[in-house]
Amino acid sequence: MKNLLCLFCLIICPSLAWANDPPDFLFRCDTRSPDEIQQAGGFYPHNNGRIRDYDLAHHFTGESVEHYTSAFVSTSSDLKAVVNHCLSMVGSDQSAWIYMIMPGSNFYSVSSSLQRVRDSHVAGSPEWQRINQLIIDYDGMSEYVAVDGFPFGRVISHAELNQEMVDDYYDDEDSVLYSNDFWEDRWNLSDAFNADFDGEQPSDSPYLVVDEPASQVVLALNEHAMELPLRFVCDAANGFPASSRSRASSHSCPRYEIIKRLYDKQIISSIIL
Repeated sequence: MKNLLCLFCLIICPSLAWANDPPDFLFRCDTRSPDEIQQAGGFYPHNNGRIRDYDLAHHFTGESVEHYTSAFVSTSSDLKAVVNHCLSMVGSDQSAWIYMIMPGSNFYSVSSSLQRVRDSHVAGSPEWQRINQLIIDYDGMSEYVAVDGFPFGRVISHAELNQEMVDDYYDDEDSVLYSNDFWEDRWNLSDAFNADFDGEQPSDSPYLVVDEPASQVVLALNEHAMELPLRFVCDAANGFPASSRSRASSHSCPRYEIIKRLYDKQIISSIIL
C-alpha cells in the first residue's frame, strides 16, 4: 500500500498538498459504527425501493423525492467541515464516526461540476442564477459526491467522536477538534481496506448531469379537462412533493386523472425558470 504511509503525513502537513491537486483521501461523518457500515457493504444510496435520481442539482435542492432517491453519497476533502457536521449528530447517547476514504473514479467535485454547468449558461440568466445560488449555499464544503456510493473496502481508517470528547474539547470555532493533530493518534486503520484501491483519485472531469429538465411532465386532469400541475392540486391534501421528477400514481390524487406530457428538452431548457 504505497500511499498509506504518506496519508497521515498529509493530514498533519496539509500545506504539502497543492491547492489545485485532487485530494488523496476524503472524509465522511456517519452515526453508524464501522461494524454497521461493513455489514451494509459500504456507503450507498438509501435502499428504499425508489428509482435513483442522478441529477446532482436535485441532490441539493431536495427534489429527489416521491419514487426517487438521490444516487449520491456525500464526502468532503475538508476535515473541519466534516467534524462540524459530526458535532450536530453527537448526543449523550449517540456517537458519530469520521471515516477516511480512498476516492475513486465515481467521485466528483461538486464545486467543479456546478461551476461547469453555471458557466455554460448566459451570465445572469435564470439558469445561471439558480446554479450560482447553489454554489454560494455550499461554498466552503469542499464536497465530493460518490455516484452510486462505494464499498467498505475504500475506508482507510475511522475515528469516533462522542459527547465526552465534545464536552472536553469543544469550545468555539477554534476548537482543537478541528485540528489535524488532534486526530493523528485517534485514527483506527481499517483491516478491510482493499489495497487494490490504493492510489486512486476522484474523477478529473466534472459530473455532467446537473439541473437537466426531464423529458416529461406529470399533470393532473380535472373534470373540466384542464391540465394542472400536481403541486397545485395534490400537495396540500396528500403531501405530494412539488417536483418535476416526481411520478404520480392514481391514488395520489383520487379526484384527478394523472397524465404525462412529453416535451423537447432543448426547448424547455431555454425557458425553464
